[in-house]
This record gives sequence, structure tokens and C-alpha cells, in this order.
Amino acid sequence: MPHEHHSSSRVLWSIIIIILVIIGALWFLSTKEGSNVTYDEQGNAITQAPEGQLATGFPKELLLEQDAVIQMSYVIAYATRGEQMPVARYESKLGFNQTVDGYRRLLIEQGFVIGKDGTIDEVPVTNFSATKDTAEVNVTITLQSAGNAFVEVAYRTPTTQ
Repeated sequence: MPHEHHSSSRVLWSIIIIILVIIGALWFLSTKEGSNVTYDEQGNAITQAPEGQLATGFPKELLLEQDAVIQMSYVIAYATRGEQMPVARYESKLGFNQTVDGYRRLLIEQGFVIGKDGTIDEVPVTNFSATKDTAEVNVTITLQSAGNAFVEVAYRTPTTQ
């Protein structure tokens, strides 16, 4: 009987070690440098673009300044809703008021219907929400201490578009 207990104990420890090795390997693979996909609490994939670049699917025409230096860009794939939302963040070279007025013009010129209009009276943060066909854009503009603006643009579309 003691021999059986010792043998089953060895098997149990072997299984525990194998499980720990598998968990460690999975953790290593998910956190290794260069991995650009993470998942939120709902299981939606978030794909980070390389530094300074726009995420796949982000329309460059939604940048007020075509030479904007992208600080961060990523795309969230909402698998259960069949949507994706590429996002870009950058610091505008323009002042807060110019950025707000510029985005109002840009959205109108591109055929978006503005549902929530941003305004320079909403300091230090204002935002636009607009739609065009099946797409929706949200532009958040934040006044920085130097007087310029920090901009985040999120563009949500069905993945079948």
C-alpha cells in the first residue's frame, strides 16, 4: 500500500509540473516583446500598431494634420458585434480653438452628420460624435498646458464594410 501512495503522489506532482510549464509557456508567449495583440475583459482583440504608425483600417483622411506624429494607434475588433474600431492619438501643432474648428470643417467636408458638436467653450476637453453611412467617428480634443491640443480619433465600422 505505501508503494501505491508514493507512486500516485509522483504522478500528481508530475501533472502539476506539466501544468505549470504549460502556463509559463503560454504566459511567456503572450507577453514576449513584439507581441502586439492583447484582449480586453470581453475577449475583444486589441491590435497595437507599430510606434508612430496608424492601425490597419484607420482612415488617414480623419487626421486634421496629414503630417501628424502618431503617439499611439490601435484597433479593437468587436467579434461578437461584427465591428472594428481603429483609434489614433496625436498631439496637434495647432491651438485648441483651431483644432476644434478644423475638425468641425473636416467632418462636414467629408460628409459626416455631426450628432454632438465640439465647442471651444468645453474646456479643457471637448468632443465630436458624427456618423456617415454605417460608420461612426468620435473625436476628443484636450487642451494642453502649452495651449496646443491633444487629439484622439476613434472610427467604428462594421467589419463587412
